[in-house]
Amino acid sequence: MRLSPEVRQRLKTVQSVIGGNYFSLVHSSPASHLEPSLIGDTTLSDETFFSDMRSGAEKYFAEIDSDVQLQDEMLKRLKDIQQGGTISVMNVSKP
Repeated sequence: MRLSPEVRQRLKTVQSVIGGNYFSLVHSSPASHLEPSLIGDTTLSDETFFSDMRSGAEKYFAEIDSDVQLQDEMLKRLKDIQQGGTISVMNVSKP
């Protein structure tokens, strides 16, 4: 399938980076979740991705609620400005 320049540009504008990995975020397409995209990166379906993130967060916070070591690690990370603490958004262009 050949993409028009306009469609390619739209796909690139929703492209982002998590942990150094490029992905394309698509709306309501669970069958394409974690599959290769049309531009060669990984596809994340918005609903599936956010559901997975929520499930992971709920599991993590249930564990942290009862695990003193995890609580200590979380506090340490939140206090470490260089390795954690803040959450920021930055623009990164694909090389």
